[in-house]
Amino acid sequence: MEIFKKNENAEVECDFVRVECFDAQNKTIDQTLHTQIVETTQSVIDPSEKITPTNTQLSPKLIFREFERIGYKTFYSEEYIEGSTFTYPKCKGFKNREAHHLFRPFVSSHHKESVLKNYMSTQNCFEMHKAQLDYHAKFMRAYKRKYLEKPKFGLTWVGALAHDDTNALFHADEDFEKLFKSNADVLSNSFVIFMSDHGMRVGATLQTELGQREQKNPMFLMILPKWLRDNQQLLQNLRINSRKLLTQFDVHATLLDIMNMTITNEFNDFTERPIFPNSSNPNNATSFLRPDPNIEKGLAEFGVEEINKILEKNKIPRKCDRLKLKNVEKTIVYLPANQTNLYMTTFIAEPGLGHFKMAVRVGEGGTLRRASGIERLNSFGIQPRCIEKSHPDFRHLCHCNGRGFLL
Repeated sequence: MEIFKKNENAEVECDFVRVECFDAQNKTIDQTLHTQIVETTQSVIDPSEKITPTNTQLSPKLIFREFERIGYKTFYSEEYIEGSTFTYPKCKGFKNREAHHLFRPFVSSHHKESVLKNYMSTQNCFEMHKAQLDYHAKFMRAYKRKYLEKPKFGLTWVGALAHDDTNALFHADEDFEKLFKSNADVLSNSFVIFMSDHGMRVGATLQTELGQREQKNPMFLMILPKWLRDNQQLLQNLRINSRKLLTQFDVHATLLDIMNMTITNEFNDFTERPIFPNSSNPNNATSFLRPDPNIEKGLAEFGVEEINKILEKNKIPRKCDRLKLKNVEKTIVYLPANQTNLYMTTFIAEPGLGHFKMAVRVGEGGTLRRASGIERLNSFGIQPRCIEKSHPDFRHLCHCNGRGFLL
Protein backbone atom coordinates (compact mmCIF):
# COMPACT_ATOMS: atom_id res chain seq x y z
CA MET A 1 0.00 0.00 0.00
CA GLU A 2 1.36 3.39 -0.93
CA ILE A 3 0.14 6.94 -1.18
CA PHE A 4 1.07 8.70 -4.40
CA LYS A 5 0.67 12.40 -5.14
CA LYS A 6 -1.33 13.11 -8.28
CA ASN A 7 -1.16 16.24 -10.39
CA GLU A 8 -4.34 17.65 -8.87
CA ASN A 9 -2.81 17.42 -5.39
CA ALA A 10 -5.21 14.73 -4.22
CA GLU A 11 -4.05 11.67 -2.29
CA VAL A 12 -4.90 8.43 -4.06
CA GLU A 13 -4.85 4.97 -2.53
CA CYS A 14 -2.95 2.59 -4.84
CA ASP A 15 -3.04 -1.11 -4.06
CA PHE A 16 -4.04 -2.42 -7.45
CA VAL A 17 -1.05 -3.40 -9.53
CA ARG A 18 2.65 -3.69 -8.90
CA VAL A 19 3.53 -0.68 -10.98
CA GLU A 20 3.67 3.04 -10.37
CA CYS A 21 0.37 4.84 -10.08
CA PHE A 22 1.01 7.60 -12.58
CA ASP A 23 -0.54 9.73 -15.30
CA ALA A 24 -0.49 7.42 -18.31
CA GLN A 25 2.00 7.44 -21.16
CA ASN A 26 2.97 10.79 -22.63
CA LYS A 27 1.32 10.02 -25.92
CA THR A 28 -1.57 12.00 -27.36
CA ILE A 29 -4.74 10.07 -26.62
CA ASP A 30 -7.96 10.62 -28.51
CA GLN A 31 -11.40 9.18 -29.01
CA THR A 32 -13.78 8.54 -31.85
CA LEU A 33 -15.45 5.12 -31.85
CA HIS A 34 -16.57 4.85 -28.27
CA THR A 35 -18.70 7.98 -28.21
CA GLN A 36 -21.17 6.24 -25.92
CA ILE A 37 -18.82 7.45 -23.21
CA VAL A 38 -17.32 10.58 -24.75
CA GLU A 39 -18.96 13.36 -26.72
CA THR A 40 -16.88 14.20 -29.77
CA THR A 41 -14.61 17.20 -29.31
CA GLN A 42 -11.62 18.40 -31.30
CA SER A 43 -10.08 20.34 -28.44
CA VAL A 44 -7.23 18.94 -26.36
CA ILE A 45 -8.25 18.37 -22.73
CA ASP A 46 -5.50 18.81 -20.17
CA PRO A 47 -6.20 16.29 -17.38
CA SER A 48 -3.87 18.11 -15.03
CA GLU A 49 -6.40 20.95 -14.73
CA LYS A 50 -7.54 21.56 -11.19
CA ILE A 51 -10.56 19.49 -10.24
CA THR A 52 -12.87 20.77 -7.53
CA PRO A 53 -16.16 19.35 -6.26
CA THR A 54 -17.85 22.73 -6.71
CA ASN A 55 -17.02 23.04 -10.41
CA THR A 56 -19.99 21.06 -11.73
CA GLN A 57 -20.97 22.93 -14.87
CA LEU A 58 -21.89 20.33 -17.48
CA SER A 59 -19.89 20.31 -20.69
CA PRO A 60 -19.25 17.88 -23.55
CA LYS A 61 -15.89 16.72 -22.15
CA LEU A 62 -14.63 13.30 -21.22
CA ILE A 63 -17.14 11.72 -18.86
CA PHE A 64 -14.38 10.60 -16.48
CA ARG A 65 -13.38 14.22 -15.99
CA GLU A 66 -16.95 15.26 -15.21
CA PHE A 67 -17.23 12.72 -12.39
CA GLU A 68 -13.80 13.70 -11.07
CA ARG A 69 -15.01 17.29 -10.76
CA ILE A 70 -17.50 16.28 -8.07
CA GLY A 71 -15.08 14.12 -6.09
CA TYR A 72 -15.34 10.72 -7.76
CA LYS A 73 -12.36 8.43 -8.24
CA THR A 74 -12.24 7.05 -11.77
CA PHE A 75 -11.03 3.86 -13.38
CA TYR A 76 -10.49 2.73 -16.97
CA SER A 77 -9.46 -0.73 -18.17
CA GLU A 78 -8.99 -2.11 -21.67
CA GLU A 79 -6.71 -4.59 -23.38
CA TYR A 80 -6.23 -2.85 -26.73
CA ILE A 81 -2.51 -2.86 -27.52
CA GLU A 82 -2.37 -0.47 -30.48
CA GLY A 83 -2.31 2.53 -28.14
CA SER A 84 -5.83 2.96 -26.77
CA THR A 85 -9.41 2.86 -27.94
CA PHE A 86 -9.23 6.62 -27.65
CA THR A 87 -6.48 6.69 -30.31
CA TYR A 88 -8.46 4.76 -32.91
CA PRO A 89 -8.00 5.77 -35.61
CA LYS A 90 -6.79 9.40 -36.03
CA CYS A 91 -8.32 11.96 -33.67
CA LYS A 92 -7.07 14.43 -31.10
CA GLY A 93 -8.00 14.03 -27.49
CA PHE A 94 -6.36 14.67 -24.13
CA LYS A 95 -2.66 14.54 -23.36
CA ASN A 96 -2.05 12.39 -20.30
CA ARG A 97 -4.46 10.05 -18.56
CA GLU A 98 -8.01 8.88 -19.17
CA ALA A 99 -8.77 8.29 -15.48
CA HIS A 100 -7.19 8.14 -12.03
CA HIS A 101 -6.47 4.41 -12.34
CA LEU A 102 -5.51 2.63 -15.55
CA PHE A 103 -5.00 -0.99 -16.59
CA ARG A 104 -2.68 0.22 -19.33
CA PRO A 105 0.69 -0.54 -17.60
CA PHE A 106 -0.25 -4.21 -17.26
CA VAL A 107 -1.28 -4.44 -20.94
CA SER A 108 2.00 -2.87 -22.02
CA SER A 109 3.99 -5.32 -19.91
CA HIS A 110 1.98 -8.25 -21.21
CA HIS A 111 2.72 -7.49 -24.84
CA LYS A 112 6.40 -6.76 -24.23
CA GLU A 113 7.27 -9.67 -21.93
CA SER A 114 7.22 -13.06 -23.67
CA VAL A 115 7.30 -14.96 -20.35
CA LEU A 116 4.17 -13.17 -19.11
CA LYS A 117 2.49 -13.57 -22.48
CA ASN A 118 3.11 -17.32 -22.52
CA TYR A 119 1.94 -17.72 -18.93
CA MET A 120 -1.16 -15.61 -19.41
CA SER A 121 -2.87 -17.58 -22.16
CA THR A 122 -5.89 -19.69 -22.93
CA GLN A 123 -3.74 -22.81 -22.50
CA ASN A 124 -3.26 -21.88 -18.84
CA CYS A 125 -6.90 -20.80 -18.42
CA PHE A 126 -5.64 -17.34 -17.56
CA GLU A 127 -6.89 -14.81 -20.09
CA MET A 128 -6.69 -11.04 -20.08
CA HIS A 129 -10.34 -10.55 -19.11
CA LYS A 130 -9.70 -12.37 -15.80
CA ALA A 131 -7.06 -9.80 -14.86
CA GLN A 132 -9.35 -6.97 -15.97
CA LEU A 133 -12.24 -8.17 -13.82
CA ASP A 134 -9.96 -8.71 -10.83
CA TYR A 135 -8.55 -5.21 -11.22
CA HIS A 136 -12.05 -3.73 -11.45
CA ALA A 137 -13.12 -5.61 -8.32
CA LYS A 138 -10.16 -4.20 -6.39
CA PHE A 139 -11.07 -0.70 -7.54
CA MET A 140 -14.65 -1.12 -6.34
CA ARG A 141 -13.39 -2.02 -2.88
CA ALA A 142 -10.73 0.66 -2.65
CA TYR A 143 -10.96 4.01 -0.82
CA LYS A 144 -12.67 2.42 2.17
CA ARG A 145 -10.63 4.21 4.80
CA LYS A 146 -12.70 6.80 6.57
CA TYR A 147 -10.63 9.76 5.42
CA LEU A 148 -10.29 8.43 1.87
CA GLU A 149 -13.78 7.00 1.23
CA LYS A 150 -14.88 8.15 -2.20
CA PRO A 151 -17.63 7.42 -4.74
CA LYS A 152 -16.35 5.72 -7.89
CA PHE A 153 -16.94 5.67 -11.64
CA GLY A 154 -15.32 2.83 -13.56
CA LEU A 155 -15.32 1.48 -17.10
CA THR A 156 -13.91 -1.89 -18.13
CA TRP A 157 -13.83 -2.45 -21.87
CA VAL A 158 -13.41 -6.16 -22.70
CA GLY A 159 -12.90 -6.22 -26.45
CA ALA A 160 -10.85 -9.30 -27.31
CA LEU A 161 -13.03 -11.84 -25.51
CA ALA A 162 -15.74 -12.13 -28.18
CA HIS A 163 -14.94 -9.43 -30.72
CA ASP A 164 -14.80 -11.84 -33.68
CA ASP A 165 -16.87 -14.74 -32.36
CA THR A 166 -19.94 -14.52 -30.13
CA ASN A 167 -19.48 -18.16 -29.10
CA ALA A 168 -16.20 -17.25 -27.41
CA LEU A 169 -18.09 -15.24 -24.81
CA PHE A 170 -19.74 -18.08 -22.93
CA HIS A 171 -16.66 -19.73 -21.46
CA ALA A 172 -16.18 -16.56 -19.38
CA ASP A 173 -19.57 -16.89 -17.65
CA GLU A 174 -18.05 -18.19 -14.41
CA ASP A 175 -15.59 -15.30 -14.27
CA PHE A 176 -18.38 -12.73 -14.51
CA GLU A 177 -20.51 -14.69 -12.04
CA LYS A 178 -17.66 -14.59 -9.56
CA LEU A 179 -17.30 -10.83 -10.00
CA PHE A 180 -21.00 -10.21 -9.39
CA LYS A 181 -21.45 -12.56 -6.45
CA SER A 182 -18.25 -11.50 -4.69
CA ASN A 183 -19.16 -7.83 -4.97
CA ALA A 184 -22.93 -8.01 -4.62
CA ASP A 185 -22.94 -5.61 -1.68
CA VAL A 186 -21.15 -2.92 -3.71
CA LEU A 187 -23.03 -3.50 -6.95
CA SER A 188 -26.44 -3.41 -5.25
CA ASN A 189 -25.73 0.23 -4.46
CA SER A 190 -24.54 1.08 -7.97
CA PHE A 191 -25.73 1.74 -11.50
CA VAL A 192 -24.38 -1.20 -13.53
CA ILE A 193 -24.27 -0.88 -17.31
CA PHE A 194 -23.48 -3.41 -20.04
CA MET A 195 -22.93 -1.93 -23.47
CA SER A 196 -20.97 -2.12 -26.70
CA ASP A 197 -19.81 0.21 -29.44
CA HIS A 198 -21.12 -2.00 -32.26
CA GLY A 199 -22.43 -5.47 -32.98
CA MET A 200 -20.72 -8.32 -34.82
CA ARG A 201 -19.01 -7.31 -38.06
CA VAL A 202 -17.98 -10.77 -39.28
CA GLY A 203 -19.19 -14.34 -38.96
CA ALA A 204 -22.48 -16.21 -38.98
CA THR A 205 -24.17 -13.85 -36.51
CA LEU A 206 -24.06 -11.07 -39.07
CA GLN A 207 -26.09 -13.23 -41.45
CA THR A 208 -29.09 -13.18 -39.10
CA GLU A 209 -31.73 -10.45 -38.90
CA LEU A 210 -30.85 -9.72 -35.27
CA GLY A 211 -27.13 -9.61 -36.06
CA GLN A 212 -27.68 -7.09 -38.84
CA ARG A 213 -29.85 -4.96 -36.58
CA GLU A 214 -27.33 -5.00 -33.74
CA GLN A 215 -24.37 -4.21 -35.98
CA LYS A 216 -24.95 -0.48 -35.55
CA ASN A 217 -27.51 -0.60 -32.75
CA PRO A 218 -25.89 -2.77 -30.04
CA MET A 219 -27.36 -3.82 -26.72
CA PHE A 220 -27.50 -1.41 -23.81
CA LEU A 221 -28.46 -2.92 -20.45
CA MET A 222 -28.77 -0.91 -17.23
CA ILE A 223 -29.24 -2.38 -13.75
CA LEU A 224 -30.51 0.07 -11.16
CA PRO A 225 -29.35 0.38 -7.56
CA LYS A 226 -31.50 -1.79 -5.33
CA TRP A 227 -33.02 1.20 -3.54
CA LEU A 228 -34.33 2.64 -6.82
CA ARG A 229 -36.04 -0.48 -8.12
CA ASP A 230 -39.39 0.39 -6.53
CA ASN A 231 -39.56 3.84 -8.15
CA GLN A 232 -42.51 3.37 -10.51
CA GLN A 233 -41.97 6.64 -12.42
CA LEU A 234 -38.36 5.72 -13.13
CA LEU A 235 -39.26 2.19 -14.20
CA GLN A 236 -41.96 3.49 -16.54
CA ASN A 237 -39.54 5.96 -18.13
CA LEU A 238 -36.98 3.21 -18.70
CA ARG A 239 -39.55 0.85 -20.22
CA ILE A 240 -40.72 3.50 -22.67
CA ASN A 241 -37.18 4.52 -23.59
CA SER A 242 -36.12 0.90 -24.07
CA ARG A 243 -38.45 0.73 -27.09
CA LYS A 244 -36.94 3.77 -28.78
CA LEU A 245 -33.95 4.27 -31.00
CA LEU A 246 -31.34 5.81 -28.71
CA THR A 247 -27.95 7.30 -29.53
CA GLN A 248 -24.53 7.62 -27.93
CA PHE A 249 -25.45 11.19 -27.01
CA ASP A 250 -28.34 9.83 -24.94
CA VAL A 251 -25.93 7.52 -23.10
CA HIS A 252 -23.74 10.51 -22.29
CA ALA A 253 -26.78 12.51 -21.15
CA THR A 254 -27.83 9.62 -18.90
CA LEU A 255 -24.44 9.49 -17.20
CA LEU A 256 -24.55 13.26 -16.71
CA ASP A 257 -28.04 12.92 -15.27
CA ILE A 258 -26.85 10.34 -12.74
CA MET A 259 -23.95 12.62 -11.88
CA ASN A 260 -26.19 15.64 -11.52
CA MET A 261 -28.56 13.79 -9.20
CA THR A 262 -25.54 12.78 -7.14
CA ILE A 263 -24.64 16.43 -6.75
CA THR A 264 -28.13 17.49 -5.65
CA ASN A 265 -29.00 14.22 -3.91
CA GLU A 266 -32.34 14.29 -5.74
CA PHE A 267 -33.00 10.70 -6.72
CA ASN A 268 -36.73 11.24 -6.28
CA ASP A 269 -37.60 13.41 -9.28
CA PHE A 270 -37.57 11.67 -12.65
CA THR A 271 -39.90 14.03 -14.46
CA GLU A 272 -38.87 16.06 -17.51
CA ARG A 273 -35.88 18.29 -16.83
CA PRO A 274 -33.06 19.68 -18.99
CA ILE A 275 -29.87 17.61 -18.74
CA PHE A 276 -27.71 20.41 -20.14
CA PRO A 277 -28.92 23.43 -18.10
CA ASN A 278 -25.75 25.46 -18.63
CA SER A 279 -25.09 24.75 -22.29
CA SER A 280 -26.80 24.13 -25.59
CA ASN A 281 -27.86 20.62 -26.52
CA PRO A 282 -27.34 20.49 -30.29
CA ASN A 283 -27.63 16.70 -30.45
CA ASN A 284 -31.00 16.72 -28.70
CA ALA A 285 -29.67 14.26 -26.11
CA THR A 286 -32.14 12.73 -23.66
CA SER A 287 -31.44 10.85 -20.44
CA PHE A 288 -32.80 7.29 -20.35
CA LEU A 289 -34.05 8.02 -16.83
CA ARG A 290 -36.57 10.61 -18.01
CA PRO A 291 -39.47 10.79 -20.46
CA ASP A 292 -38.59 12.22 -23.85
CA PRO A 293 -40.60 15.44 -24.22
CA ASN A 294 -39.86 15.54 -27.93
CA ILE A 295 -41.61 12.26 -28.79
CA GLU A 296 -44.14 10.90 -26.30
CA LYS A 297 -45.61 14.19 -25.18
CA GLY A 298 -45.60 15.68 -28.67
CA LEU A 299 -47.48 12.73 -30.16
CA ALA A 300 -50.06 12.71 -27.35
CA GLU A 301 -50.64 16.48 -27.58
CA PHE A 302 -51.15 16.07 -31.31
CA GLY A 303 -53.74 13.38 -30.56
CA VAL A 304 -55.66 15.66 -28.21
CA GLU A 305 -55.68 18.43 -30.81
CA GLU A 306 -56.99 15.97 -33.40
CA ILE A 307 -59.97 15.26 -31.13
CA ASN A 308 -60.65 18.98 -30.70
CA LYS A 309 -60.41 19.55 -34.46
CA ILE A 310 -62.90 16.75 -35.16
CA LEU A 311 -65.38 18.31 -32.76
CA GLU A 312 -64.87 21.76 -34.32
CA LYS A 313 -65.19 20.43 -37.87
CA ASN A 314 -68.55 18.89 -37.00
CA LYS A 315 -69.71 22.14 -35.36
CA ILE A 316 -70.24 20.75 -31.88
CA PRO A 317 -67.44 22.36 -29.82
CA ARG A 318 -69.89 24.62 -27.93
CA LYS A 319 -71.53 21.59 -26.40
CA CYS A 320 -68.32 19.69 -25.62
CA ASP A 321 -65.39 20.82 -23.48
CA ARG A 322 -62.10 21.48 -25.22
CA LEU A 323 -59.79 18.65 -24.13
CA LYS A 324 -56.22 18.94 -22.96
CA LEU A 325 -53.55 16.35 -22.24
CA LYS A 326 -53.33 14.98 -18.71
CA ASN A 327 -50.59 12.38 -19.20
CA VAL A 328 -49.09 9.88 -21.66
CA GLU A 329 -49.88 6.22 -21.04
CA LYS A 330 -47.77 4.46 -23.67
CA THR A 331 -45.93 5.08 -26.93
CA ILE A 332 -45.08 2.28 -29.37
CA VAL A 333 -42.87 2.62 -32.44
CA TYR A 334 -43.37 0.30 -35.41
CA LEU A 335 -40.09 -1.19 -36.66
CA PRO A 336 -38.06 -0.48 -38.64
CA ALA A 337 -38.62 3.05 -37.40
CA ASN A 338 -36.68 4.75 -40.19
CA GLN A 339 -39.00 3.13 -42.75
CA THR A 340 -42.41 3.23 -41.09
CA ASN A 341 -42.12 6.54 -39.20
CA LEU A 342 -45.22 5.22 -37.45
CA TYR A 343 -46.10 5.47 -33.75
CA MET A 344 -49.05 4.39 -31.63
CA THR A 345 -49.81 6.83 -28.82
CA THR A 346 -52.09 6.09 -25.86
CA PHE A 347 -52.97 9.00 -23.58
CA ILE A 348 -55.44 10.40 -21.04
CA ALA A 349 -57.27 13.68 -21.69
CA GLU A 350 -59.21 15.93 -19.36
CA PRO A 351 -61.83 16.80 -18.37
CA GLY A 352 -63.43 13.39 -18.27
CA LEU A 353 -60.22 11.34 -18.04
CA GLY A 354 -60.87 9.66 -21.38
CA HIS A 355 -58.27 7.04 -22.41
CA PHE A 356 -57.56 7.41 -26.13
CA LYS A 357 -55.43 5.57 -28.67
CA MET A 358 -54.38 6.56 -32.18
CA ALA A 359 -51.61 5.98 -34.74
CA VAL A 360 -49.47 8.92 -35.84
CA ARG A 361 -47.04 9.11 -38.75
CA VAL A 362 -44.07 11.47 -38.61
CA GLY A 363 -43.26 13.16 -41.90
CA GLU A 364 -40.44 15.33 -43.21
CA GLY A 365 -39.44 18.14 -40.90
CA GLY A 366 -41.22 16.46 -37.98
CA THR A 367 -44.73 17.08 -39.31
CA LEU A 368 -47.40 14.83 -37.78
CA ARG A 369 -50.35 13.17 -39.50
CA ARG A 370 -53.04 10.95 -38.02
CA ALA A 371 -52.75 7.43 -39.44
CA SER A 372 -55.80 5.75 -37.88
CA GLY A 373 -59.12 6.37 -36.25
CA ILE A 374 -59.30 7.48 -32.63
CA GLU A 375 -60.27 4.75 -30.17
CA ARG A 376 -61.55 5.34 -26.68
CA LEU A 377 -60.35 2.62 -24.33
CA ASN A 378 -62.53 3.33 -21.27
CA SER A 379 -66.27 3.84 -20.84
CA PHE A 380 -67.60 7.33 -21.53
CA GLY A 381 -70.87 6.66 -19.64
CA ILE A 382 -73.13 9.72 -19.60
CA GLN A 383 -70.34 12.24 -20.35
CA PRO A 384 -71.59 12.86 -23.96
CA ARG A 385 -75.31 12.96 -23.19
CA CYS A 386 -75.62 16.48 -24.67
CA ILE A 387 -74.89 15.10 -28.17
CA GLU A 388 -76.30 11.63 -27.68
CA LYS A 389 -79.03 12.16 -30.26
CA SER A 390 -77.58 14.92 -32.47
CA HIS A 391 -74.09 13.48 -33.00
CA PRO A 392 -74.03 9.86 -31.78
CA ASP A 393 -70.88 9.01 -33.81
CA PHE A 394 -68.79 11.40 -31.70
CA ARG A 395 -69.93 10.37 -28.24
CA HIS A 396 -66.55 8.73 -27.44
CA LEU A 397 -64.80 12.09 -27.98
CA CYS A 398 -67.13 14.47 -26.16
CA HIS A 399 -67.26 15.59 -22.55
CA CYS A 400 -70.33 17.80 -22.22
CA ASN A 401 -69.88 21.24 -20.68
CA GLY A 402 -70.28 21.23 -16.92
CA ARG A 403 -70.89 17.49 -16.78
CA GLY A 404 -67.71 16.28 -15.08
CA PHE A 405 -68.92 12.71 -14.61
CA LEU A 406 -66.50 9.83 -14.53
CA LEU A 407 -67.73 6.26 -14.61
